[in-house]
Amino acid sequence: MGTISHRKFIRWLPDEASEPTSTLVLTSRDNRFVDIRVLLNDDGCMDSRCKGSTSIDCLDWAIGGTVSSTINDSGIRRAKFSHWINSRSKDADGVADEGDMYEQADGTTLEKGSMVNPETGQDTAYEESWLDIEVAVNDDKKSCFVAKLDGKDCRGMVVMLDGLCQGVMRRGDHVAAERWEKKNGAWTRSVQVGQGDLVCESLITDEEQFAVGHKIMSKEGTWQIVEAY
Repeated sequence: MGTISHRKFIRWLPDEASEPTSTLVLTSRDNRFVDIRVLLNDDGCMDSRCKGSTSIDCLDWAIGGTVSSTINDSGIRRAKFSHWINSRSKDADGVADEGDMYEQADGTTLEKGSMVNPETGQDTAYEESWLDIEVAVNDDKKSCFVAKLDGKDCRGMVVMLDGLCQGVMRRGDHVAAERWEKKNGAWTRSVQVGQGDLVCESLITDEEQFAVGHKIMSKEGTWQIVEAY
């Protein structure tokens, strides 16, 4: 079972809650995730620079990695997101963020923790509201794929889950991120920033051909399917 997570707001305490981004996290059954956050304009719409720009000015954050959870004595779940790719850091190894997850009466999850506020550079307490949608395994048709690129100086991860697909890649100072959405039976690319040859389009075009171990060649190197179900 995978999870699609839409962020509803972020609050840097003691400020008021707001949502300055379009934030979507796709998490696979084996707990690999791609988290892409792109800035919204003053009208609350996605900035046009997020749709085909080599610049990453509109990219707030893009992360690829794995998530694990523990339950404390009070029954509260703590999630740890271990980064493997990070648009804000060349060296993601050892980087992680953690938050305590509180289920709310309206079906959302309130995450509480502390991390660096990018606007101030200071470690700050925060709250994030998430709407999580669980995606069940379909025995008749594969609904989730994860592809990884693990090169000498380049890393990439793509997660396709149900009707959504996201990818992030980093080579040195160069970062690329994409988001695809399937609507009315057709896939469209809603986010494309940075420079890099992601394989989202290959996955959504030929998904039924892929199995674990399958390789996809790109200009950046060889991607390998590590999950397919």
